[in-house]
Amino acid sequence: MSFQNDIDWSWNNFDPPAKIECLAYPVNIDPPVLRGNKSAHECVTEAIRSARSGDRQKALNWLKASQCHNDDARDGIHAAGNAAIDYAVDTYKSYVP
Repeated sequence: MSFQNDIDWSWNNFDPPAKIECLAYPVNIDPPVLRGNKSAHECVTEAIRSARSGDRQKALNWLKASQCHNDDARDGIHAAGNAAIDYAVDTYKSYVP
């Protein structure tokens, strides 16, 4: 599966994290930010907001957090890097205030 499909899956998933360890998934170290009970959709929304504010590393971390339950998907998003961020922003920016 491509990183685009993984981001699309996340965008369409409004359920809370399925794995308990996802609640403590670190999105940012300083200041500390954890995924918490955010749905995968909310993680993509946070990624878009982070990218808009110029914090692309945090944006990528939010995208990876949206797939914290799926190592392969998370690794694919990480490997795609800026392309994953650009895809999320370009595809879903009109839905995020």
